[in-house]
Parts: sequence; C-alpha cells; structure tokens
Amino acid sequence: MNPRESVLPRPVAMGLAATEYGRCAEMFRSLSPAQWAMPTGCPAWDVRQMAAHMLGMVEMAASIRENVRQQRKATKVAGSGGVYLDALTQLQVDERVDWTPERITGRYAARGPKAVAGRRRTPGFIRRRTMPVLQASITLDELLNAEVPY
Repeated sequence: MNPRESVLPRPVAMGLAATEYGRCAEMFRSLSPAQWAMPTGCPAWDVRQMAAHMLGMVEMAASIRENVRQQRKATKVAGSGGVYLDALTQLQVDERVDWTPERITGRYAARGPKAVAGRRRTPGFIRRRTMPVLQASITLDELLNAEVPY
C-alpha cells in the first residue's frame, strides 16, 4: 500500500492546523455541562471523553517526549492482543478520566500552539514514514453520512 500524498501544501496545512486548534478550544468553551455528557459518533465515548482523546493527540504533537511515551504505552497494550490505534486513543481518554471540562479546555487552549510548533518541526523523513500496521480508512463521505446514535 502506497502512502497518500497530501493535497495541501505544508504551509497551508500548518496554518489551517493553527486555526482549527483555536476553533476547537473556542468550541469547548461554548459547551454547556449537558453537552459535555452527550454521546458522540464513537459509541464508547461521550463529548468529554472525545475531548480528552483530542487533548491527548495535541499533547503528542506538542512534545516529542510525550509522543514517545504514549506510543510505548500503546504498543505495550496492543502487543498483548489489542489494536495499536485503539490502545493509543483509549490511553489518552483513560489518563484524563477525572479531568473536568474546564481543565481539558484550558489545557487544550494552552497546548494547541505548542502542537502547531511541534508539527512544524517534524522532519520530512519522519512525516514520510508509513504506519507499521495497515490502518482502516474511511472516506469523507462515509464519515459525513455515518449514523450517529443520538
């Protein structure tokens, strides 16, 4: 399987990432307590848990040390019969299980700019690497037309 080529020039993608991290933090700030508890398209997680996962990904992008730490823990779990990506995302949720929406929001807003900087400094030879295990993919149309149990 050949890696997909990005359709966006890297500077454009980095600018969009910065904008989207900021928009996401603003969206988190706008949520009511009831909205934080709503289900998501991921049946196992509510909005707070999804935000915890998103924060975990921001933390990975912001810090090489954190990236390596999360990868090692997820690899260890996946090595005992799990799926790496599932292990990684669940780790991110589990490590923030007792975090309040306010804490998630504040940390996300603070770390978003660091994540953009981390993504910018990722060398090309790392960016061109493929995932070691075939990943399931979904098209944008499939994502947008997915049935969400609300």
